[in-house]
Amino acid sequence: MLVALRRRPDVAALVPLLVFGAFVNAAVMIGLILMWTHRWHARLGSMLTAVTLLFFVGLALARAVVLVFQRARKDYRFVLALIPLGFGMWLAHRSYHLVVA
Repeated sequence: MLVALRRRPDVAALVPLLVFGAFVNAAVMIGLILMWTHRWHARLGSMLTAVTLLFFVGLALARAVVLVFQRARKDYRFVLALIPLGFGMWLAHRSYHLVVA
């Protein structure tokens, strides 16, 4: 089954989205990124727009990095190797919220 997954371009597009989405989601809690978001909130007048811009830029940069690596290879094995990293970040981020709350 793993052999079949590593040749599918839809999996190669979805996995980085989820993995780097975890990092962008956790980055919003960092002070520097939070200040940047509030600065854009003041300029744009909407916090929703500022956060959407942050997520869009983060995920677009992540996808660009993955595309560079994908051009070097025709199979997507390296993308599947990112799954434990993304799962760990989601787990750490959600656990932090559970412990603090």
